[in-house]
Formats: sequence, C-alpha cells, structure tokens
Amino acid sequence: MGLVIQYVFVLVLLIIFSIKDIQTRTVPWRWVMASVLGTILIRCFYSPEPWWHYLLTGLCILLGLLMISISLKDQLGGGDIQLFGWLGLSLGFYSALFVLIGTLLLTIVYGLIRKRTFPVVPFMLISFMTLLIMEWKVGAL
Repeated sequence: MGLVIQYVFVLVLLIIFSIKDIQTRTVPWRWVMASVLGTILIRCFYSPEPWWHYLLTGLCILLGLLMISISLKDQLGGGDIQLFGWLGLSLGFYSALFVLIGTLLLTIVYGLIRKRTFPVVPFMLISFMTLLIMEWKVGAL
C-alpha cells in the first residue's frame, strides 16, 4: 500500500510539473521543496529500504547531474536537476536510474528531431509511466 501511495504522489506531481514546464519552461523551486518534504513524510511511514538509501540516491543524482550540467554549459535546467534528485529520493536507485535513462533517451531522440530547446519534465513523466506499467506487468504493484 505504501508503494502505491508513493507512486501516486510522484505521478500526480509529475503531471503538475509537466504542465508548468510546458507552459513556462520553469520548475518552481518551492514546488520541488514541497515535493521533497512530502516524500520525506511518506518515507517516515513506508520505506522498504533503509532511509539513507533514498537520501544517498537523491544526492548522487542531484550532484552528478549538476556536474554534467556545468560541463555541458547549462544544457539541463536547474529545476530539472532538482526534480531528478527528488525522484531519486522518492523512488530509490534502480527505479530512479530507469527514469533517468528513459528521460535522457527520449530527450535525445526528440532533440534530434526538433533541433531546439524543449521542456524535459514531460519526458520524465513518460519514463515514470513506463516504469509503472512495467512494474504492474511483473506484479510489483
């Protein structure tokens, strides 16, 4: 039941973030922080892995993408980096890695077709929904 609550929480917020990202090309910092607090609250009641596992995953993704963004001259926005860190905190290592790789692959393909900047959060949503479908098919949900 706790996993379903966490996934519904992430799904609803990614839908909201996607709409905002498409409309304004921004991800509000306060919204991300509220999402982090919500995730911490959920993790207080449901955490199949040790709490530090989620924290370490979120921090590693956040810092890793920050270093990549700096080296690529800010091709990835700060809000996108924060959201990936939040996903690491919310999902844990393997699920967050799946969403990260799926998002990167989708954005590469879309970028090759469109050849201009575009919002990244909708691709996070698509990758997360793919994760949900895969976990539902194998019976993890």
